[in-house]
Amino acid sequence: MEDKKIVASLYQAYTRLYGKTPDLNGDRQDLTIEFQAMVYFLREYGVTFLRTSFVAEGYRDIDMPMSMELQDILVSLMFGNASEEINEVVEFNKHTNKMLNILASEFEHIHNTSELRMLVKLHFTKEEVLPSIADAELCNYVHASSEDFQMYASFIANILDELSNDDKTQSNIEEEKTQEFHKLKIINFF
Repeated sequence: MEDKKIVASLYQAYTRLYGKTPDLNGDRQDLTIEFQAMVYFLREYGVTFLRTSFVAEGYRDIDMPMSMELQDILVSLMFGNASEEINEVVEFNKHTNKMLNILASEFEHIHNTSELRMLVKLHFTKEEVLPSIADAELCNYVHASSEDFQMYASFIANILDELSNDDKTQSNIEEEKTQEFHKLKIINFF
């Protein structure tokens, strides 16, 4: 996908997911967290705008797993630009629309960027770093409170519940995630 289309897709997805247009001249740290969390969770459920992988410590002051490819796009093509410059209309497919709706519904319960950051940290660590870790050890590892973990568990359970309401079964979702992971692994290997 060309850069202009990626930027337009990210902008429109952000608007749908958060129910507001991003202030591209606003606080870059908050915007980074919001865009990174959005792309991370969309990618986890089969929606990708760019080939990207997430690393545990992209920027220490952000303190969450990040995609450096996404960050390059945010810094070079989005931050500091006027919203009017991003005027390409993007139509999302059925699966993308469904995931945007599900995540938008769940993101309504997130009150700040600290909670977004914690959701990504917990999920990334549980899925990518230490998949067999017990919940209490996971919280200890990422310095999460029991309230943080409850928020995370509820967030994931609600997403999976919504996904199970259609023809996508949990095994299909896991298979899609595995396929996406292998594609990313192959792409990043070369």
